[in-house]
Amino acid sequence: MARKQEEKIVKTSNGEMPILVTQMDGVTGSEMSIELAQLFGPHIVAAVMAMNDDRKEEAAKQVGEFLQKLSPAKFSAIRRALLKGARANTGDGFVDVDEDFISGHFAGRAGSLFGLVAFALKLNFANFFEDLGLQGSLAKLGSKVKTAMALEASPNP
Repeated sequence: MARKQEEKIVKTSNGEMPILVTQMDGVTGSEMSIELAQLFGPHIVAAVMAMNDDRKEEAAKQVGEFLQKLSPAKFSAIRRALLKGARANTGDGFVDVDEDFISGHFAGRAGSLFGLVAFALKLNFANFFEDLGLQGSLAKLGSKVKTAMALEASPNP
């Protein structure tokens, strides 16, 4: 069965380019969701909620906060898993978005690469809470996450 694919126009060092991202298979996606929850917990919840509501500033803030917890090696592993099967339309045809492609086409465009990874996260995990039957609870959860993060950030007396 074919998995869902979505296209994103990405700014690369060679100009704008459409990249087609394919959803992860169910096994890989479920394993990745556990790993992401363990690593980033509330920041992922808040970022996905913000992306779903198209609140880009809040999503960027949350992504920034969980990136502080992300090592370069872990980012590379997550990026490879999320972009497995991604294809870029270079104008001369489609090519795999592999290590060589990323090295050449995202030189000086790290923000665009992070944007592509965020797009792949949304493609794979935007329905996570709905699928668990928790969609109605997201507003309450979001409020609790914000409160917990505010407490975590406040100085201890």
